[in-house]
Amino acid sequence: MLNKQYISFISFFCLILLIIQASIFATEAQDINDYFIYQDGYEQKVPVYNGVINLQREPFSIRFYNKKYNWDAKQPYVVKLSVLRDKSKWKKIETGKKVEDSLFFQGGSAFAVTQDENYNALFFSDSDKAFIGGSHHLRYGEGKDDLRTAPIIKTDGVYDKMEFKIDAFFIANKIVKISDSNLSVLYFVALNDKNLNGIIDEDDLIKFVIRFE
Repeated sequence: MLNKQYISFISFFCLILLIIQASIFATEAQDINDYFIYQDGYEQKVPVYNGVINLQREPFSIRFYNKKYNWDAKQPYVVKLSVLRDKSKWKKIETGKKVEDSLFFQGGSAFAVTQDENYNALFFSDSDKAFIGGSHHLRYGEGKDDLRTAPIIKTDGVYDKMEFKIDAFFIANKIVKISDSNLSVLYFVALNDKNLNGIIDEDDLIKFVIRFE
């Protein structure tokens, strides 16, 4: 028969494991709604509530979590990204609306896929769209095979951490290196309709600013 001291030890050990497991799951659940900026070997979390990120005039990546795109099951998990130079338009993008009624995220309004070297360039949602025709970038995980498929950094089997690499800007109908541009600030909006209800819920949308030094 096991003595009370041994039983107490086993119970305490199991309790510790449960606490650690719960902590891990809580962190993962929190990370699902987070966005990260990666540049030159350093990753920083995007602050909530219109946070500001300072970057060098060099290529960078936007990292985020999402499920795999599953067309067969009618589960089109995608992240839509709009980038603006006009702060007044950026401020008008709000939660609580239908995605189809939003300013830049309507269905069929994603920037067209052209050449590989072009899709890593950042197009602006408030620019003259005569060349590309669209108002947001579209990124999804494995499940569709085209240039919009985002590289996967890591996965837990349900959620993948993906990356959107940005090497240049598309300005005045040409590709411009970030280091050659004169842009000092850009306004970002990312939408991930995680429950696929067609509504921009509060935890579906994040707005942030990138300043270039």
